[in-house]
Amino acid sequence: MIEGIGLDGGNYVAAKKMMDLIDLNHRANTTNIAHLETPKFQRVQVKEGEKTDFARYLENNELSKLQSMEFSLEHDPNAKAVRPDGNTVDLEKEVMTMTTNALDHDLVSRYLTDSLLRVKTAITGKNI
Repeated sequence: MIEGIGLDGGNYVAAKKMMDLIDLNHRANTTNIAHLETPKFQRVQVKEGEKTDFARYLENNELSKLQSMEFSLEHDPNAKAVRPDGNTVDLEKEVMTMTTNALDHDLVSRYLTDSLLRVKTAITGKNI
């Protein structure tokens, strides 16, 4: 019966993993902003290969691979120094990244909330 509600389906699994990715992306973003004035600080980001793998697993509906994914950070290999002291954090880019991440978080959290409300409705029989 719970299959029809969606908590064990691929979309719910993908949404939970997407929240992990969004969380780590936010941590990277706040770390970068916190070190905006730190000499020689190198910008960090979620490993690009992991983002690519996530998208591929999602597209191919490879749920077991999605569930086992763990995300990690790396120094941004493409970041260029924006200050004479070698710091590679660009505040404009970080603000844009933070905005995009907030929109992603809003979308995925709305999906998860809706999924849980459907479970509550199924249990209580009351349409919320």
